[in-house]
Amino acid sequence: METIIYDKSFGYADRDLKVPYSPEIANDIASISKQFSAAAILKLQEDGRLNIQDTLGKFLDNLSEQKRKITLHQLLTHTAGLPLYSGKDAKVVSKDDFNRMV
Repeated sequence: METIIYDKSFGYADRDLKVPYSPEIANDIASISKQFSAAAILKLQEDGRLNIQDTLGKFLDNLSEQKRKITLHQLLTHTAGLPLYSGKDAKVVSKDDFNRMV
């Protein structure tokens, strides 16, 4: 299990309403991190810490049975069947709510 060494947020989740960011707020960052996520996953596989055939259920407990069966490979190749749209960008949601939405 990894240890969190820094957990802080800056700025506003909603400037108009002055809602501050917090570590509990999930962000839809779209495609900006795809290549970094893929490189990190492949490095972890190379180190023997995971396998791209592992399912999400191995890492996340609060998913539906269908989503628990999705593999890392399916996520990396965009073949998991997840919807393209997960809500309004300005909507502030918790991590659990975001997981349910997608």
